[in-house]
Amino acid sequence: MATPVNGDFLKYPRRERFVFRPNHLEILEKYFQEDNYPSFEKREEISKACNAATEAMTGRELGDKERVTAQIISNWFANKRKELKKIAREGPS
Repeated sequence: MATPVNGDFLKYPRRERFVFRPNHLEILEKYFQEDNYPSFEKREEISKACNAATEAMTGRELGDKERVTAQIISNWFANKRKELKKIAREGPS
């Protein structure tokens, strides 16, 4: 959390939200079916697969903001597990 300076809070720039491409989501869903708690090494493998697929599709090297990282993969898996738990809790409609 930002600390007050002269009664004002420091403004930290918000990070930009990563937008997954459809090919990323296909890869992520496939890996999620195999294991929904991937190790760090597996997350690295998934991020490399996503980046390779995008580079092949675009035909160019990805910029830093376009590149999928292991942390982004970790967040996606955590959000996906949370979403599934919420659906299971709500039960059939």
